[in-house]
Amino acid sequence: MSANDEPTSAPLPQEHESILQALRGVERSLDELGQAAGTGWQERARADLREVAASIARHCWFAESPEGLVAEAEREAGRSRHVTEAHREHRQLAELAHELAGALTNDVEAGVLHQRAEELLATLRKHLALEVDLIYDAAFRGERGALD
Repeated sequence: MSANDEPTSAPLPQEHESILQALRGVERSLDELGQAAGTGWQERARADLREVAASIARHCWFAESPEGLVAEAEREAGRSRHVTEAHREHRQLAELAHELAGALTNDVEAGVLHQRAEELLATLRKHLALEVDLIYDAAFRGERGALD
């Protein structure tokens, strides 16, 4: 996300919506890849994957901002394993999205792209589960101290 695109606040619903947009985009891309025999599938998949990368970037920016979920969990519960995992997954998600979008060339096989898209989708789903752990950390562990 560029400096001009940065929002001024990071409400949790925006963080969550961005990751859901990314999930939906990968699912659309998988549909396009499943129909790779037609014409124009690469352009449609490329557009979907650009939006996926942008959604992931928005999610990461919101979550890592001072008002975001990761920062709140870290303030409330310290540097828990969930916070550490969130930082790692944010980097991994961004890398996977960019690699997948970059793999869309004219000579790439749809099966290879499908496998990479499935990997990104699995990582996004895992990340949604981590959000629940972070919410727990921010809401409950801060009151009783870190329990890790």
